[in-house]
Amino acid sequence: MGKGSNLYFQQQQARQMREMEKHLAAQSGQPLRRLTWTERNVLGLKEEPETHGRAFPRLTPPQPTPPQPSRRDPHPPADEVEVSGEPAGGTAPQAPPAVQPLEGSPGMGVRGHLIDVTWDGRHLTVSADNAAARIALRGPEHASGPLVLPAEQIASTELKPPGTLTNGHLTIRTTDGRSYLLHFRRKQSSAFARLYKSLPG
Repeated sequence: MGKGSNLYFQQQQARQMREMEKHLAAQSGQPLRRLTWTERNVLGLKEEPETHGRAFPRLTPPQPTPPQPSRRDPHPPADEVEVSGEPAGGTAPQAPPAVQPLEGSPGMGVRGHLIDVTWDGRHLTVSADNAAARIALRGPEHASGPLVLPAEQIASTELKPPGTLTNGHLTIRTTDGRSYLLHFRRKQSSAFARLYKSLPG
C-alpha cells in the first residue's frame, strides 16, 4: 500500500472520528469532545490520537536489574571447604591400621580383605572388620569374636592366588574337618605367600 493510500485511510479515519464525536455530542447534549481510546477501539477506529499519521512504538519502563551473585561466594558449601587437606565438618576417614608383628616372637601379622591375621608360631588369630566379614569367615553360628586356631589344630593349608577379577584366598583346614577361607587382594599376595610358608601343614 503506497503513501497515498495510507494518507487517504488516515483522512477517512479522522473524518469518521469527527462525525462520531458530533453524533455523540448531539445525543448526550454535552459539548463536543474527543473520543477516548477505548471508544475508538470499540467503534473500530484504532488509530491512536495525535500521531499525525505516524505510529510510534509504546515505550516499556525499564525493569530493575536483579542483583548478580559475586564471583566468589563467601559461604561455599561445606563439602567444598578444605582445611589442611581435610574436608570441613570432620576429619578424613582413616584406613585401618596395619597389623604389626608380635614383639619378641617369630610371628607375623598381615592385612587381608576385611580381615587382620596374626601368627605367633603357636596360634593363628583372624579378626574381621565387621559382622558380614565374620559370618563369611566362620559362618552364622560362629559369627562373634575373632577366630583363634592353635597350631596343633591346623591340618593343612592351601594358597590360591588372585585372578583377573577375583581375590585370592588362603584355605585353612583343621583336624576336626572345618575349613576357613582367608581372602586377600592382589596387592596383599606377597604377605599371604609368606604367611602360607610359615604355617604348619
